[in-house]
Amino acid sequence: MKKFEEMLAVTGSCAQATLASAMVEWNIAENASEAIRKIKASPGEDLAGIKSSVIVGLSSFSNSTGARLEELISESDIEVLQMVTPEEIVLALDAIHATWVRENLTVRHWVEKYFKMELDQYRKTAKLPWYEVKKDLLFISKYLENGKCMWTKYDIFKAFEEYSHKSPDDDLEDIQEKVRSFAPDIVEEIIRYKYELSFHEMLIMYPIIDKFLSRYYDAEEIVEVMLSTII
Repeated sequence: MKKFEEMLAVTGSCAQATLASAMVEWNIAENASEAIRKIKASPGEDLAGIKSSVIVGLSSFSNSTGARLEELISESDIEVLQMVTPEEIVLALDAIHATWVRENLTVRHWVEKYFKMELDQYRKTAKLPWYEVKKDLLFISKYLENGKCMWTKYDIFKAFEEYSHKSPDDDLEDIQEKVRSFAPDIVEEIIRYKYELSFHEMLIMYPIIDKFLSRYYDAEEIVEVMLSTII
């Protein structure tokens, strides 16, 4: 049974097509042709860091269909995905996003997301706008397509609407608790973030960061100010 890294090197595989799409989406390659050239130059290397999200999505499908995860990864039983419902696709998107939050709710990423005004990305899936949620389709859409899943994005959107309407605001307390633990390191991380910016980013962000640090001194206050933008 082939591992995910091996599938990245297989021409025409879902894994390779997903990697190529991610590379274009995230400006690692200018177009699909360049992405494929880079992939072939580094066979088996995850050039865009997609493995975690793809595996989480496929694991969700494994749970919902009863298919073995190893067979979904190796794409040997991919047509089982034609059984997947829009509701199960939404659950896969939820699993992908929840994993991203767990892996990225760190003081360093929190600071970056704050100054990019993207802290709302830390909300749970049901509290995100659809345009954010559907971005994670990138990690599973090739598998669904090759598995002959016939549901459209509109079908998935309607399932997401139903899913989100039933969901309470029970994620905010966990976010608050985690982020308040960042206080001892928050100022240091803001300064580190500032000096790690690219030249283009620096021109935009330096005045914003300097103004913020001139206004707020206390680390706990800084954390509360940041939290106030997501609550």
